[in-house]
Amino acid sequence: MLLVLSGSGGCAGYREYQQGMTCLRAGDYDAAVEKLKEAVLLAPQNRAYLGALDDAKKKGAQWHLERAPECVGVTDLGLAEGHLKKALEYCPEIQGAARMLKQVRALIAEAGQLRQKALGLSKHDRWDEAVVCMRAALRKYRSMPGGKQALKDLKLGASNWHVKVARGFLDKDDWDRTEGHAKQALDYVPGNKAAEGLLKEVANRRKAQELVREADSLFSSGRLREALVVFERAHELHRQRADIVKKIRKTKEGICRQLISKADALSRAGDFAGALRNLRRSEALLPAFGGVDKLIRAACGSLAERHMGSARKALGAGQDGRALVHFLAALGYDGSNVQAKEKLVKQVQVLRDRTKYVIGVPRFQASMGCEDIAPNFGLAVVRQLLRVKPLNVSVVEWTDLEKLLAKAGLGWPDLVIPELRGRCRKLKGVDGLLMGKIRSCRVLKDRTTTWATTKYQDGVKMVPNPDYAAAEERVAAAEREVASIRNQLASMSLLRLLGGLAPGKLGEVLRDGGLLGGLAGRARLTAAMQTLAAAQRQLASTPREIAKPNIVQYRYPVHTVTATATLEASLELLDLMTGRVVLERGVSGRYCESDRYVRADPRRNVTGDPLELPGQDSMRRRAIEKALRALDAAVEEAARKHGQRFVIMAERAVARKDRAGAVQHALCYLLAYPTGGESRAAMLKIVCADLAAERDLLALPELLREHCGVLQAPGELPVRVSQVGHRLRVVRIRDAAAVSKVKTPCVLTAVAGYPVASLVQLRALLSSFGAGQAVPVTLTDSDGREVTVRLRLVPAKGSSDRPREPRGPDKGRSGPQERSTKAEPRVRL
Repeated sequence: MLLVLSGSGGCAGYREYQQGMTCLRAGDYDAAVEKLKEAVLLAPQNRAYLGALDDAKKKGAQWHLERAPECVGVTDLGLAEGHLKKALEYCPEIQGAARMLKQVRALIAEAGQLRQKALGLSKHDRWDEAVVCMRAALRKYRSMPGGKQALKDLKLGASNWHVKVARGFLDKDDWDRTEGHAKQALDYVPGNKAAEGLLKEVANRRKAQELVREADSLFSSGRLREALVVFERAHELHRQRADIVKKIRKTKEGICRQLISKADALSRAGDFAGALRNLRRSEALLPAFGGVDKLIRAACGSLAERHMGSARKALGAGQDGRALVHFLAALGYDGSNVQAKEKLVKQVQVLRDRTKYVIGVPRFQASMGCEDIAPNFGLAVVRQLLRVKPLNVSVVEWTDLEKLLAKAGLGWPDLVIPELRGRCRKLKGVDGLLMGKIRSCRVLKDRTTTWATTKYQDGVKMVPNPDYAAAEERVAAAEREVASIRNQLASMSLLRLLGGLAPGKLGEVLRDGGLLGGLAGRARLTAAMQTLAAAQRQLASTPREIAKPNIVQYRYPVHTVTATATLEASLELLDLMTGRVVLERGVSGRYCESDRYVRADPRRNVTGDPLELPGQDSMRRRAIEKALRALDAAVEEAARKHGQRFVIMAERAVARKDRAGAVQHALCYLLAYPTGGESRAAMLKIVCADLAAERDLLALPELLREHCGVLQAPGELPVRVSQVGHRLRVVRIRDAAAVSKVKTPCVLTAVAGYPVASLVQLRALLSSFGAGQAVPVTLTDSDGREVTVRLRLVPAKGSSDRPREPRGPDKGRSGPQERSTKAEPRVRL
């Protein structure tokens, strides 16, 4: 074969033949047969190709025949059939291949029959047998096409069928069979949610059965409350069990009988509060059982009558706050008690009248040198106080206050000297004094110095002339050139004298060595001498030094002068009822300006910078303006302290164990601050403590909010308002009833009968009302027509133009302050 192919390197199909032989040697018979077939196709007459193809087919057939039993052993009948087909394709006469192929096909047919049987069984809901048959088919024919998916579908169907059967047994309360079928469903399809839910339901029902037995035992022993708890737990686990519902009803009826019986005994003993508690518990268990609603009304009526009697006693003892609480409790128990309503309204008005607060504003004091600005500060205090005061606060100016002081036999020392302030309690018609003092107002100047540099010419100075150095260099170069030429001429003369050269060799020496001689040498020497003479003349005419400007660096001072105007004042609110200073704030204004000053020095090139600062009067005026803005904030804070006296008196009453007095002062505080207050929680706690024994029967905060108008959320008008000059312009009204009565834009002129001209005044007035309350508002339209409408306040949003509840003790803040130069009308006592 090698001899035949030795000269056939370029024959057709040789490359395919080589590839086929390589695959044959590697044992890849199928690939070898394919490549050799291609080679034979290209060269059908090539005997080497034909022989190699025949050899490859025989070896391939034998290899496939050997693989078939291995595949049958692992039940991969499809692969075994493929091997046998290939063996017969390569070599039809191979021994045993046809017989084995027949056996394999018989096994495949048996597996197919088992699959068809499994599918038939599934149609008759014989799912377990179907799964068994399908598994047997796959054991015979592991690689059956679609076999694994068919088994999966059968398992799913079997799992669903078992879930269905388990539900049927669950409905019959056959829990063992339910569990059995649910577990079989999970065996087929692990994670079947329906089967897991059935198992959980069975466990819950068994637990419920245990709980029912336990509850029955508790019921028999008379422990009804414990039995009810256990019955309800059982009902949560097994809601379809009707007997548990009946047992719960029966247990509740037993408990209600006990509660009603106990309530009856307590009522006969006069403990109506205890009776009401038991009756409400009975009502919570079974409404209307045993006429409990009538019994509750009777108990509430008895409690209401008792509180009415307590209220009358409190009124007789002068305890208005405690009387209000008892009237409120009576109304809480019996909402239709007309007498309690009337008395409550009267008591609320009595306590609200006590929240009225009159602030006297004495003359603003001033230290020496500040007397001229004190009147402006006093006027600013009155104006701001009139703008920001709530409805229950009145203002007495210094002119009227001086008359009251004189009437009480008091003078200015009694206001100014702390040791004498106790005498101010004799002052009638004034509850607090808002006093201020200007401690200092001065302008100070501070100077700091820094240093700067400049340059100027201080005459001239002599420096070496660079042109002279260049001339010296040219003279030296010319002298070197002359000396060189002379040396060459001397060397030539020496050679001639010594006779060392023949006359014919002199030219060669002159050419080779570059020696000069004759006329050319002398001409060159003459030119060099002329150049030297010219350089010497230029050197002689060039000066050795020249004059240059003497530039000097000069360091000069730069003075920075800072003028600072400061005004220091103080403001304090003295409460005459408690004798305590409830507010003490420092007020300061500071204004600074600075400028640089440099003294001119023309000789040293220093440009002058004059000092330009405002005058002292201008500086003081600007400091005063800033101090007045700070004063407005302090006055607004002082106006919010009108109810602080009630906190002090309530604390004192608690300290001396005067509960009635503490309750009265706490209620006054709540009425003074309807929409909040920094001590609201503490005062509410004092009020609620008076009815601590009935705290679980009465929602006292809700009753206070509903009937007394306190504990309200901050509110704002349902309008869109902006300030234009000294008017409040309304551009939109979000109230349907009001929109039909007045056209927008209009002007807001009054709230609750009080004139308003700024957002600050509006905020102060609305602080006396809460969200949801209706407030009369007077509006003037573009035609000059005044219309009064009632607008219901809406909950205040995050706006700086509405009242905000203080966020903590001594941390109450308000929105931006607005000052007006328009004089406010004085409020006289």
